Amino acid sequence: VKKIREIEHVKSTLYETLGTIPVFFFLNELFSAEHYPGPYCNVEKGLLVLYQLVQGYSINEMERFMPRSSFHDIHKAFYVKGGNVLDKKISSMLLTMFSTDKLRVASASLNNPENFKHITLMLHFGYPPDFFP
Repeated sequence: VKKIREIEHVKSTLYETLGTIPVFFFLNELFSAEHYPGPYCNVEKGLLVLYQLVQGYSINEMERFMPRSSFHDIHKAFYVKGGNVLDKKISSMLLTMFSTDKLRVASASLNNPENFKHITLMLHFGYPPDFFP
């Protein structure tokens, strides 16, 4: 597995800009559906995709972190190849996941595993403590 250049900068920028929960949500709910191409850690690939979205950088500008062709392959797999699934998932989430007590309970009963129908917030602590600075 190759190291992504300046990944600590990417992590700290995302942490300062978005905080922990939105980054966690993106990685677990939107990016985690498959293994993306390239010899890099899959989680770090997801961080780069989110960083590009937050910063508004072009694929050429992302060459700072990895070869342009590698980032293009990840970008294409996420947005083009996975675009239909991503669109359906986001559309469903926008319809069902926000914010009154009744909506959260309804969303939990529709989407949560069988023994967790009553839980409206799930936190996962599977990342190492130094994952975000």
